[in-house]
This record gives sequence, C-alpha cells and structure tokens, in this order.
Amino acid sequence: MWKIPSTLTGFLISLISMLLEVLGFWNSKLWNLILSRRPEAQVLEQMRNADTYDEWLDLAYSLDNLLGNDLWRANPKSSMYDYKLISERLDAIMEAKEMEDVNALTNILRSGLVRNLGNIANKKLFTYTGTKFLIEKYNMEVIDSLHYLLNHPSSTLTTQAKLDLVHDTRQSYGLSALVLQGGILFGLTHLGVVRALHQHQLLPRIITGVGVGALIATLVSVHRDDELPEFLNGKGIDLSAFAKQRPPEQYQGLQRLKRLITKGYLLDIQVLEQVVKDNIGDLTFEEAYARTRRVLNITVHSNDKYVPTLFNFLTTPNVLIWSAACASNALPGFYEEVQLMCKNEKGEIVPWSPTGAPIRWKSWTSTPREEREAPYTRVSELFNVNHFIVSQARPYIAPFMSQDIHHGAHSARNKLLRITGYEIRHRLAQLETLGILPPLFRRMLMLDDRRLMNSEIITIVPDLRAHDFWKLFVDAPRSREDIEYWSRKGEVSTWFALPLVRQRCGVEFILDGVYEVLFQSRRVRKL
Repeated sequence: MWKIPSTLTGFLISLISMLLEVLGFWNSKLWNLILSRRPEAQVLEQMRNADTYDEWLDLAYSLDNLLGNDLWRANPKSSMYDYKLISERLDAIMEAKEMEDVNALTNILRSGLVRNLGNIANKKLFTYTGTKFLIEKYNMEVIDSLHYLLNHPSSTLTTQAKLDLVHDTRQSYGLSALVLQGGILFGLTHLGVVRALHQHQLLPRIITGVGVGALIATLVSVHRDDELPEFLNGKGIDLSAFAKQRPPEQYQGLQRLKRLITKGYLLDIQVLEQVVKDNIGDLTFEEAYARTRRVLNITVHSNDKYVPTLFNFLTTPNVLIWSAACASNALPGFYEEVQLMCKNEKGEIVPWSPTGAPIRWKSWTSTPREEREAPYTRVSELFNVNHFIVSQARPYIAPFMSQDIHHGAHSARNKLLRITGYEIRHRLAQLETLGILPPLFRRMLMLDDRRLMNSEIITIVPDLRAHDFWKLFVDAPRSREDIEYWSRKGEVSTWFALPLVRQRCGVEFILDGVYEVLFQSRRVRKL
C-alpha cells in the first residue's frame, strides 16, 4: 500500500498550520477593528470628503480637540525631541533680535540651522493640524530672523555677505525633492499633489518622475509659476489624443483586459505619451530649466552602462524631455521600446545614443536594489537633496499603504489596509525566499526600497476606493472632469501631509527663494 512520504506530510502540516495561523490572526484583527469604531473615525471620513481646504482644516482642528492633541501641542515637553535645546536656541535668537546684535544672530543661525535639529522633524510629533507650539514658534522665529538680517541696513552685511550667509546656510540645511511614483491611471493623482503643494507655496523646485510619474513630472516642470494654476486645474491640458484613440464603449473593458494579458499593462501608454508631446513640444532638459528654473529628473533603467539612470539638465541637457519620459515607461514585457531623441549643435532633432547602438531597456523588477536606489542617490549628490516628498500612486502597492503620518492610525480602514499590506508582503517574501514567486507579484516586494522607507521621506498616498480600480478597465481621462476627479484625490491626501511639509520645508523654501533673488540681483548689477 502506497504511503505518503514523511516530507510531504510535514509540508502539509506546516501549510495547514500557517493557514490556521493567518485565519486566526485576521479573525481577531477584524473583530478589533469592527469594535473600535470611534467618533473620531467619523470626523476623519468627513475630512476625506471635504470640498475645500478651509473646510478640511476646521474639521482637523475639531478632531485634534476631540483627541486632546491641542493640549498636547501646548505642552513643550516630550521625550521624542530635545525640547530643552530648541527652547534655549529660541531664547538666544529672540534675545539677539531684541538687542539688534546682527553678528550674534548671524552666528546663531549659521551654527545650528539643520532640518532635524533635536529631532524636531520626527513624524510622531505631528497631529492633524501641526506639531508642538514650541517647534512651530522656533521655525517662525528662524524665518523672521532671516528676513530681519537680509533687510538690515547694517554696513557689516553687504550684498555679498548676505549672499554668502544664505548660500552657506542653504547648503547645510539641504534641499527637498518631489518624487512622483508611477500610477497608470492613478498617476493623475500626482497633479492634485502638485496643486496642493503649489497653492501653499510648498512645491519643491526639484521634481523626479518614475514611470507614469515621469510623464506627469514632465507636464508640471515645463510650466512657470504663473502658468501652473491654470494647468493644474485641467484647463491647460490637451486631451485630444485620448479622444482620437477612443474605442466603442462596450469594448473598452475587453480591450484593456486583452492588453493586460498580452502586454502586461492596462492603459495604452502610447496615448499618454502623445498627450505629453502635444503639451510640451520638443523641449530639451536644458531649455525647460532655463524657462522655469525647475529641475526635472527622469529615472530610466537600461542594459547600457553608458546610459545614465537619471536624466536632467546636467546629465543629459540636449535630450528631448518627452522621449526620456517615454523611455521611463519603455520596459520589456510592459511597454514598447522608444528611441531617445536630442537636439544637435544645429538644433536639429536626431536620435540619441552614447554608443551609437540601440538602447535596450531593463525591467526594474530585475534591477538590483542598488541600481533602483541609484537615481535617488544621484539626485542627492547633484543637487544637495536630503529630503524627499514621495507621491506613491502605483495601483499594486498604494492600496496597501497609508499615509506615514499618524492621522491614519485612527481609521479602521487604514488599519486594515496597512495590516493587509504587511501580511501580503510577508507571505510573498517567504515565496521569494523559496524561489517560486512569479515576477508579476515580485513588484510588490521590489517597491520596498530602503531609501524610501526612512525618516527623510514624506509619503503621500491617494485615498483609493474599490470602484476606482474598476475605472482602470472601463474609463480613461478624456475631459477636465475626469482629470479633476483624480486630481482631487491627490489634493485631499496632500492636505493631511501639509503640517509636516510646512514645518520641514518652510525654512528651506525661504532660503531658496532669497538666494535666487540675491543671485539674480548681483548678476544684474555686474551686467
């Protein structure tokens, strides 16, 4: 009589044990979530559905009062940051200003002006409306002191001395970069993230795009500040390419399902590429930077070691932006390959290739971790970036993430999604260790880059619902209303992160703006 091998028996027992463990874990978690529905969860849901930022902010203050966060903010003491250090520096700054001691104030600012001094940038210190009042007052005094010094008529602070002060302080403080991560159709939420940051004067000049995020980053980076509001409201976007490619409505879902099975993606990326071409023309990285002063970075991966992983006005100044954005999406098995184009010394548009041979693109799922992190390292090296704001819209990971600031902890839905994400990635990691994980699911693991999981990152995740995923099969953006639907999701999600961004980046943007003004005025005087 045939007997079951002991090794197979052990495997079945282990498998059943694991399944029972998972079921028991989820059973207890589900009941805890159902029974933990509290009044603050209702206010949080109202915040997600707010029509304006002012309405959202009123609800946020109500929620902070409900949770007792207002009293917590008023008490400067906390073990999560060095409140004594911040208090002492605040007193020193105020005393120097009161005594009108320009030299002392200059030395104070130059000696310790860093983004996370005393751990004041700790995400755990932030509520829905802000952080400790002591930290907010300190940052406000720093900004006010910078204005005081730069407008002071003292003979000791010449224009050159002021420029040196701002340059050196800006260099030690570091810069922020906005990273737009993928998204397919959900990538349109990046527009809402940019809109919210721009409206609150918190939009970094350095913008990096990956995949579909590269296409959105391109559209944003070629517009000047005075052009952005109209563009971000959908009025300045040419969508005619979508209308030309529109199939009969009853076949849209079948067409996308076929494309997913045969090519590995849902939307026709060539249509979105055409939208980019229609909206920006044949601008190069160098031309776009000269026009807007925004630093556009596009991440690509190829098998050619002579092709940089990061395209910008320094590494590839003459490459056409639209071709680089398309190349960021040109991955074997997912999107068709594209030819990079550039302008030669005569201004003619010609193919671009460092070796003269066709460039072969590489799937990021087969790219080593150090290569995936290389673009962020390169941005840091080239532009002194030490802080990232990441808009994460990839559909196979965004649903299992929550905003990494603590407001999401009070949402039963966010708790469930976060725990689900941890559980799925843990089980996938086990399959990956055994070497039996299909490439399609490997993406969910590959996105957990260490560089994007540390304290230097602010992650913004759109609030996606079940019907939003259905839109991937049956809908496409063909009107301003369609764009506004997705932009709105990104904008509301960004409102939750604004207190953290404002405190982390307020001083930086003042330094950056003043430096540009002083540098340009000095250049004009020389001319």
